[in-house]
Amino acid sequence: MNEHINHTENTAAETDVVEVTTDKYTYEYALKQIERIAVETQHIHQAIAELGSLENEGVPTGGSADAIAHGIADVVRCRETTAQRLIDFYERMYFDLAPLSESLKEERAEFLDWVRDCVSETIAGATLPDFERIWKAIH
Repeated sequence: MNEHINHTENTAAETDVVEVTTDKYTYEYALKQIERIAVETQHIHQAIAELGSLENEGVPTGGSADAIAHGIADVVRCRETTAQRLIDFYERMYFDLAPLSESLKEERAEFLDWVRDCVSETIAGATLPDFERIWKAIH
């Protein structure tokens, strides 16, 4: 294993430029990823099966399986939060891949110049506005 790590480190050190190809990142790719997230429900089915197999006995502080059930629910909630964030990411990727019209390119460049000015003139520790929300509001 150490040989593999050393080979990988040596190969990475010898490579000065990392080439990024955008052929993989297309509308179809983003849509497939969203679809994959939508159909990946194994974790929910497994959680339901686990809950169904718990033996629960009454105790003064609740059921004996309460802590386990809450733990399983937290795992499902966290997984669903991750899935939602991935969907948001792929949605942004999808829209970022859309070709921009010349007028939109100019508007975007003007907006980014304004953002750059705002950031450069901000006093340290000051809160910046939500630039993404502003951009969405004007488009």
